[in-house]
Amino acid sequence: MASPHRGQIFVVSVICGDGASNLPRHCRTEEEQLVSHLIDRLKHFRLVATWALPGSFDHVDSRILVSPHEAALLASDSWTRPMVGRTSLARELSRKLGQAQTAGVKMSTLVIPSTISFNNLDLLVKRGFTAISTYSDVPASRCHGGLTQLRWGMWSIPPAWVIPMESFGWLPTYGHGFAQRLINRLLKSTGIAHFSIDLLRLAKCGTAGRHAVERLFRMAARQRDEGTLENKTIAELTRALYPKRNTPTSESILRRAA
Repeated sequence: MASPHRGQIFVVSVICGDGASNLPRHCRTEEEQLVSHLIDRLKHFRLVATWALPGSFDHVDSRILVSPHEAALLASDSWTRPMVGRTSLARELSRKLGQAQTAGVKMSTLVIPSTISFNNLDLLVKRGFTAISTYSDVPASRCHGGLTQLRWGMWSIPPAWVIPMESFGWLPTYGHGFAQRLINRLLKSTGIAHFSIDLLRLAKCGTAGRHAVERLFRMAARQRDEGTLENKTIAELTRALYPKRNTPTSESILRRAA
Protein backbone atom coordinates (compact mmCIF):
# COMPACT_ATOMS: atom_id res chain seq x y z
CA MET A 1 0.00 0.00 0.00
CA ALA A 2 1.35 3.40 -0.94
CA SER A 3 2.23 5.89 1.76
CA PRO A 4 -0.48 8.51 2.35
CA HIS A 5 0.20 12.01 1.11
CA ARG A 6 1.45 14.27 3.84
CA GLY A 7 -1.43 15.98 5.62
CA GLN A 8 -4.22 13.83 4.13
CA ILE A 9 -5.99 13.07 7.39
CA PHE A 10 -9.53 11.92 8.20
CA VAL A 11 -10.70 12.91 11.69
CA VAL A 12 -14.00 11.94 13.30
CA SER A 13 -15.16 13.61 16.50
CA VAL A 14 -18.41 12.56 18.14
CA ILE A 15 -20.37 15.15 20.14
CA CYS A 16 -21.95 13.33 23.08
CA GLY A 17 -24.54 15.69 24.56
CA ASP A 18 -24.65 19.46 24.49
CA GLY A 19 -21.94 20.43 26.93
CA ALA A 20 -24.23 19.86 29.91
CA SER A 21 -23.48 17.04 32.33
CA ASN A 22 -27.08 15.85 32.58
CA LEU A 23 -29.39 14.99 29.69
CA PRO A 24 -33.09 14.05 29.83
CA ARG A 25 -33.48 10.31 30.31
CA HIS A 26 -35.01 9.67 26.87
CA CYS A 27 -32.19 11.59 25.18
CA ARG A 28 -29.59 9.67 27.15
CA THR A 29 -31.10 6.33 26.10
CA GLU A 30 -31.09 7.28 22.42
CA GLU A 31 -27.55 8.54 22.72
CA GLU A 32 -26.34 5.34 24.37
CA GLN A 33 -27.85 3.28 21.55
CA LEU A 34 -26.20 5.47 18.93
CA VAL A 35 -22.84 5.30 20.70
CA SER A 36 -22.97 1.50 20.66
CA HIS A 37 -23.91 1.54 16.97
CA LEU A 38 -21.10 3.93 16.03
CA ILE A 39 -18.53 1.94 18.01
CA ASP A 40 -19.51 -1.19 16.10
CA ARG A 41 -19.34 0.55 12.72
CA LEU A 42 -16.01 2.21 13.49
CA LYS A 43 -14.62 -1.18 14.50
CA HIS A 44 -16.00 -2.75 11.31
CA PHE A 45 -14.20 -0.18 9.15
CA ARG A 46 -11.11 -0.10 11.40
CA LEU A 47 -11.53 3.62 12.12
CA VAL A 48 -10.90 5.60 15.29
CA ALA A 49 -12.70 8.63 16.71
CA THR A 50 -12.39 11.38 19.28
CA TRP A 51 -15.40 11.23 21.64
CA ALA A 52 -16.30 14.61 23.15
CA LEU A 53 -17.84 14.05 26.58
CA PRO A 54 -19.38 16.70 28.87
CA GLY A 55 -17.58 15.42 31.97
CA SER A 56 -20.06 12.95 33.43
CA PHE A 57 -19.02 9.30 33.12
CA ASP A 58 -21.88 7.49 34.87
CA HIS A 59 -23.50 6.27 31.65
CA VAL A 60 -20.53 6.28 29.27
CA ASP A 61 -19.72 3.19 27.23
CA SER A 62 -16.28 2.12 28.48
CA ARG A 63 -15.18 1.20 24.95
CA ILE A 64 -14.79 4.88 24.01
CA LEU A 65 -12.55 5.62 26.98
CA VAL A 66 -9.67 3.40 25.87
CA SER A 67 -7.33 3.10 22.90
CA PRO A 68 -7.64 3.24 19.94
CA HIS A 69 -10.29 5.90 20.59
CA GLU A 70 -9.80 9.21 22.40
CA ALA A 71 -11.94 10.78 25.12
CA ALA A 72 -12.06 14.59 24.90
CA LEU A 73 -13.73 17.20 27.07
CA LEU A 74 -16.85 18.75 25.57
CA ALA A 75 -17.17 22.36 26.71
CA SER A 76 -20.10 24.72 26.81
CA ASP A 77 -20.19 28.35 25.72
CA SER A 78 -21.42 29.18 29.20
CA TRP A 79 -17.92 28.69 30.62
CA THR A 80 -15.52 28.98 27.67
CA ARG A 81 -16.61 32.03 25.66
CA PRO A 82 -14.14 34.95 25.74
CA MET A 83 -16.17 37.11 28.15
CA VAL A 84 -16.13 34.45 30.86
CA GLY A 85 -13.62 35.22 33.60
CA ARG A 86 -10.48 33.18 34.20
CA THR A 87 -11.59 32.12 37.66
CA SER A 88 -14.83 30.60 36.40
CA LEU A 89 -13.08 28.87 33.52
CA ALA A 90 -10.36 27.45 35.77
CA ARG A 91 -12.92 26.23 38.30
CA GLU A 92 -15.04 24.45 35.68
CA LEU A 93 -12.01 22.86 34.01
CA SER A 94 -10.75 21.55 37.35
CA ARG A 95 -14.17 20.18 38.28
CA LYS A 96 -14.67 18.32 35.02
CA LEU A 97 -11.11 17.02 34.85
CA GLY A 98 -11.51 15.84 38.43
CA GLN A 99 -14.48 13.75 37.31
CA ALA A 100 -12.40 12.37 34.45
CA GLN A 101 -9.52 11.52 36.79
CA THR A 102 -11.88 9.70 39.14
CA ALA A 103 -13.04 7.62 36.18
CA GLY A 104 -9.43 6.94 35.17
CA VAL A 105 -9.71 9.00 31.97
CA LYS A 106 -6.98 11.31 30.70
CA MET A 107 -8.04 14.11 28.36
CA SER A 108 -5.83 16.28 26.16
CA THR A 109 -8.36 17.77 23.71
CA LEU A 110 -10.96 20.44 24.45
CA VAL A 111 -13.94 20.51 22.08
CA ILE A 112 -15.77 23.84 22.02
CA PRO A 113 -18.75 25.17 20.03
CA SER A 114 -17.18 28.54 19.22
CA THR A 115 -14.01 30.22 20.50
CA ILE A 116 -11.93 30.69 23.63
CA SER A 117 -9.79 33.67 24.60
CA PHE A 118 -6.11 33.30 23.75
CA ASN A 119 -5.39 34.89 27.11
CA ASN A 120 -6.82 31.79 28.80
CA LEU A 121 -4.83 29.17 26.92
CA ASP A 122 -2.34 28.87 29.79
CA LEU A 123 -5.17 27.46 31.93
CA LEU A 124 -5.58 24.67 29.39
CA VAL A 125 -1.87 23.95 29.05
CA LYS A 126 -1.46 23.73 32.81
CA ARG A 127 -4.19 21.08 32.93
CA GLY A 128 -2.67 18.91 30.23
CA PHE A 129 -4.55 20.01 27.10
CA THR A 130 -2.67 20.03 23.81
CA ALA A 131 -5.42 20.76 21.28
CA ILE A 132 -8.62 22.71 20.74
CA SER A 133 -11.29 21.56 18.33
CA THR A 134 -14.29 23.66 17.30
CA TYR A 135 -17.55 22.64 15.72
CA SER A 136 -20.36 24.74 14.31
CA ASP A 137 -22.80 24.79 11.41
CA VAL A 138 -20.64 26.10 8.59
CA PRO A 139 -20.45 24.97 4.95
CA ALA A 140 -17.40 23.08 3.75
CA SER A 141 -16.14 26.19 1.97
CA ARG A 142 -15.61 27.85 5.38
CA CYS A 143 -13.82 24.89 6.96
CA HIS A 144 -10.45 26.24 5.91
CA GLY A 145 -7.01 26.65 7.42
CA GLY A 146 -4.86 23.72 8.45
CA LEU A 147 -3.41 22.92 11.84
CA THR A 148 -2.70 26.17 13.66
CA GLN A 149 -0.24 26.55 16.51
CA LEU A 150 -1.51 28.81 19.26
CA ARG A 151 0.29 29.99 22.39
CA TRP A 152 2.56 27.73 24.47
CA GLY A 153 2.41 24.85 22.01
CA MET A 154 -1.37 24.49 21.92
CA TRP A 155 -2.79 23.45 18.56
CA SER A 156 -6.11 24.18 16.89
CA ILE A 157 -7.41 21.87 14.20
CA PRO A 158 -9.68 23.02 11.34
CA PRO A 159 -13.37 23.50 12.20
CA ALA A 160 -15.43 20.36 11.78
CA TRP A 161 -18.20 19.77 9.29
CA VAL A 162 -21.10 18.87 11.59
CA ILE A 163 -23.30 15.88 10.79
CA PRO A 164 -26.20 16.42 10.55
CA MET A 165 -26.14 20.12 9.75
CA GLU A 166 -29.08 21.96 11.21
CA SER A 167 -28.76 25.42 9.72
CA PHE A 168 -27.74 24.41 6.20
CA GLY A 169 -30.18 21.59 5.58
CA TRP A 170 -27.79 18.65 5.51
CA LEU A 171 -29.72 15.71 4.10
CA PRO A 172 -28.98 12.16 5.29
CA THR A 173 -29.89 10.69 1.88
CA TYR A 174 -26.71 11.67 0.00
CA GLY A 175 -24.88 8.72 -1.49
CA HIS A 176 -21.27 7.59 -1.70
CA GLY A 177 -20.48 10.14 -4.41
CA PHE A 178 -21.42 13.04 -2.15
CA ALA A 179 -19.39 11.59 0.74
CA GLN A 180 -16.32 11.30 -1.46
CA ARG A 181 -16.69 14.82 -2.87
CA LEU A 182 -17.10 16.27 0.63
CA ILE A 183 -14.03 14.46 1.97
CA ASN A 184 -11.96 15.60 -1.01
CA ARG A 185 -13.20 19.19 -0.73
CA LEU A 186 -12.15 19.41 2.91
CA LEU A 187 -8.80 17.79 2.17
CA LYS A 188 -8.16 20.34 -0.57
CA SER A 189 -8.95 23.23 1.79
CA THR A 190 -7.14 22.08 4.92
CA GLY A 191 -5.42 18.75 4.34
CA ILE A 192 -7.72 17.44 7.08
CA ALA A 193 -11.22 16.06 6.54
CA HIS A 194 -12.70 16.74 9.98
CA PHE A 195 -16.26 15.61 10.69
CA SER A 196 -18.21 15.98 13.94
CA ILE A 197 -21.17 13.68 14.48
CA ASP A 198 -23.77 15.33 16.70
CA LEU A 199 -25.51 12.43 18.44
CA LEU A 200 -28.54 14.38 19.61
CA ARG A 201 -29.24 15.57 16.07
CA LEU A 202 -28.41 12.23 14.49
CA ALA A 203 -30.99 10.52 16.71
CA LYS A 204 -33.68 12.62 15.01
CA CYS A 205 -32.65 11.35 11.56
CA GLY A 206 -33.50 7.74 12.29
CA THR A 207 -32.21 4.94 10.06
CA ALA A 208 -31.43 7.29 7.17
CA GLY A 209 -28.98 9.21 9.32
CA ARG A 210 -27.17 6.05 10.37
CA HIS A 211 -26.90 4.95 6.75
CA ALA A 212 -25.43 8.32 5.78
CA VAL A 213 -22.74 8.03 8.47
CA GLU A 214 -22.07 4.48 7.30
CA ARG A 215 -21.43 5.75 3.77
CA LEU A 216 -19.02 8.36 5.12
CA PHE A 217 -17.11 5.72 7.09
CA ARG A 218 -17.06 3.35 4.11
CA MET A 219 -15.66 6.01 1.79
CA ALA A 220 -12.96 7.06 4.29
CA ALA A 221 -11.95 3.43 4.85
CA ARG A 222 -11.73 2.87 1.10
CA GLN A 223 -9.42 5.86 0.63
CA ARG A 224 -7.33 4.72 3.59
CA ASP A 225 -6.94 1.26 2.07
CA GLU A 226 -5.89 2.88 -1.20
CA GLY A 227 -3.13 4.72 0.68
CA THR A 228 -4.46 8.24 0.11
CA LEU A 229 -5.81 8.93 3.59
CA GLU A 230 -4.87 8.37 7.22
CA ASN A 231 -7.36 8.19 10.08
CA LYS A 232 -6.28 9.68 13.41
CA THR A 233 -7.76 10.93 16.64
CA ILE A 234 -7.15 14.58 17.48
CA ALA A 235 -4.69 13.51 20.19
CA GLU A 236 -2.73 11.42 17.69
CA LEU A 237 -2.73 14.28 15.22
CA THR A 238 -1.19 16.76 17.65
CA ARG A 239 0.95 14.51 19.86
CA ALA A 240 3.99 14.56 17.60
CA LEU A 241 3.67 18.31 17.11
CA TYR A 242 3.45 19.27 20.76
CA PRO A 243 6.75 20.46 22.30
CA LYS A 244 8.00 19.14 25.60
CA ARG A 245 6.92 21.23 28.54
CA ASN A 246 9.90 20.67 30.80
CA THR A 247 11.68 23.81 29.65
CA PRO A 248 12.48 26.72 32.00
CA THR A 249 10.35 29.09 29.92
CA SER A 250 7.22 26.95 29.90
CA GLU A 251 7.62 26.11 33.60
CA SER A 252 7.80 29.77 34.56
CA ILE A 253 4.75 30.61 32.46
CA LEU A 254 2.64 27.78 33.83
CA ARG A 255 3.64 28.48 37.43
CA ARG A 256 1.90 31.83 37.13
CA ALA A 257 -1.27 30.31 35.67
CA ALA A 258 -4.39 30.07 37.82
